Amino acid sequence: MRIETERIIIRSIERGDEMVFAEMAKDGSLHDIGFDANVPSWKTAEKAGFVLEEKRMYKDIDDSEEQLYRFYSIKR
Repeated sequence: MRIETERIIIRSIERGDEMVFAEMAKDGSLHDIGFDANVPSWKTAEKAGFVLEEKRMYKDIDDSEEQLYRFYSIKR
C-alpha cells in the first residue's frame, strides 16, 4: 500500500524500518505506541485486521527493562 500527498507518504512496513523506528523512539516520544497501556492503538490495529497472537513480557532494543507487549499478526 502507498498513499502520497504533498505533505506525507503512508506506505506498508518494509524490512529495515525497525532501525528507523528504534531511532525515532530513543527520545521516549513513541513509548506508548503498541504497548499494553495504549488501548486506542491496539483497538485500531485490531480494526485494521491485525490479530492479537500473544501478550508477553519483552525487552525491546532501547528498553531499560521488560515491559508487557502485545504481538500481532495479519492474515492476507
